[in-house]
Amino acid sequence: MNKRKGIIILCAIIIMIGIAGALVSYGVDDSKERDQIDNIALLNAGNSYDLMDGKFVIQYGTEKSIVVPLIPDTDDQVAYFEDKAVYISDEVIAVAYGGHKDNYQGGAPPVSIMISGDKGETWNSYAVTDTKMVHYETKYVGFTTKDDGWLLLAGGVAMGQQENRIFQTTDGGKNWHEIGNTGDTYARVVTGAGFANKNIGFVSFRYDSDINPVMYRTQDKGETWTQCFLEIPNPFEGIATYATALSPAFNGAKGVLPVTFRNNAFDTSGNPVDVTVRYETSDYGKTWTFNEKYNLSLIWAEAWRTRDGRARYQIMDDKMQSDFRSQQEKVNGVSGNFVIRWSSPWVTKYDVVIDGSQAVITYWYTDSTTDTYKGIERLSFGNENDRMVVTDSKMEVDMKAMQK
Repeated sequence: MNKRKGIIILCAIIIMIGIAGALVSYGVDDSKERDQIDNIALLNAGNSYDLMDGKFVIQYGTEKSIVVPLIPDTDDQVAYFEDKAVYISDEVIAVAYGGHKDNYQGGAPPVSIMISGDKGETWNSYAVTDTKMVHYETKYVGFTTKDDGWLLLAGGVAMGQQENRIFQTTDGGKNWHEIGNTGDTYARVVTGAGFANKNIGFVSFRYDSDINPVMYRTQDKGETWTQCFLEIPNPFEGIATYATALSPAFNGAKGVLPVTFRNNAFDTSGNPVDVTVRYETSDYGKTWTFNEKYNLSLIWAEAWRTRDGRARYQIMDDKMQSDFRSQQEKVNGVSGNFVIRWSSPWVTKYDVVIDGSQAVITYWYTDSTTDTYKGIERLSFGNENDRMVVTDSKMEVDMKAMQK
């Protein structure tokens, strides 16, 4: 009896060691796994930032606005935010700034991180060591826990090349230490970055010669990098001249990678159509999958938010395209007008759920009175010319006022 019990305990220990070994092979530090920030949820949170009345304002959905204690030197939003990175979660707000304009002792000021751990009630700014006098035009910043964060700085672009530096913090942004870069492996133009935990990180790059998304992964804090296997799915090649990987978001082993598909051949106007889809992983980014129905629904919903009907038109079947042209001509007098939906109320966020063979999209709206509304749309799918397309859409709830 005692011998059998001892054998069972020994087996349990061996199993635990095996699990621990698997976690180490993924580069996982599971001691803080339960404290991780759900960065995937932030993709649909509706948080935003803006310049309003000469102030740098962060908006938590439609619920709360806070002012960042940085004084804008321009009213031009593009110019002001082009050299900054902003991260917004309930646990941490981080703004990376500086290290670009020549207004600091004859050169660029050091890069600093403005941090709030209480949704903007209090703020502190911390300089990043050894970053002054160098121009860092591109920045990405994020946190995986309230204490653990990362920062990527990238300099100017020359001949399609761009150097980058990657930093981490383990004390909520007070101190930052450099962990490496991708220069020896791949030194193209950075388009995104993200970490799953302290060990596993990713850097995405602009289209160069490969039309597929390009992203590199480290599982040893930036010491070595390997390219992720990512391809444009065959059914989507007709709407993707090339693809650009953006910043991945993680919640534990699960991750989401937004990727922009650019279609340069939509029409002869010369105006490309950009749509953003999502690749998914459940193993810390070692492998990635692509759900066609889910991504068609994302394209459909985002087009409703931006009012750009071109994105919807290119994923409709022939009958829906014909009906769309007739409707646009009836409403606008021109069949080639692709502007859809009214301007107010506007969409603040949306959510997509696959329901069997269909998809259900929930939209949330607001207007200048701050009233909020909710709408629900159902999509059906089919195959045409060897690719999946949207064959029908029905608004089950057009727009219902929500109680305050």
